[in-house]
Amino acid sequence: MKKVALLLIAFLYAAPLLWAQSDTAEGTLVIHADKKIDEYLQQRKAEKQTDSLTRGYRIQIVITDKRNDAKDAKEKFTNKYPNCPAYLIFDSPHFKVRVGDFKTRIDAQALLFKLTEDFPTLFLIEDKINPPPIAPCY
Repeated sequence: MKKVALLLIAFLYAAPLLWAQSDTAEGTLVIHADKKIDEYLQQRKAEKQTDSLTRGYRIQIVITDKRNDAKDAKEKFTNKYPNCPAYLIFDSPHFKVRVGDFKTRIDAQALLFKLTEDFPTLFLIEDKINPPPIAPCY
């Protein structure tokens, strides 16, 4: 019985010391960080605001190992459709020519059907695109 009474008295005296949180105390947290971290975060935020690429569709009109063939295909396309953007992409070891910036697959297919005579190997590609113009380019 003495042990139980002694434990109870010890607990009653030690309980306030064990209380880890206080409802009345307010504190502040100070973080000391390198200024380069803030500069990096500001730079990333600015990059995201200027990145105007969005998801959409492009038509791949040619894929080849020869740069001149890809340039010729791009030139042929731009001569026929001067208002439609064309992109020459190097994806080692191939050169690809992709055309158009289409928000929807249906818009891209409308041009795809027109191009089948001039470019027999066409692919509709989901890609990051620039904001498309309001009027269609074809």
